[in-house]
Amino acid sequence: MVQSIPADLSLPAEREELFKKFHKDRTGVDILINNAGFGWYGFIHRIPQEIFRQMIAVNVETVVH
Repeated sequence: MVQSIPADLSLPAEREELFKKFHKDRTGVDILINNAGFGWYGFIHRIPQEIFRQMIAVNVETVVH
């Protein structure tokens, strides 16, 4: 079975809901295509703080969580 579940993985609550759904359904995950992540093009000192926070949340924190 293939299932697509859109979620904003920068938000801890949405990550938790996704985990709970798989745990409750006991479906498990055989293959995960994580299509989340983004970057910034330009000088690092010009990244707006909110964009930097979101980028770290999606690209690092989500994977570790």
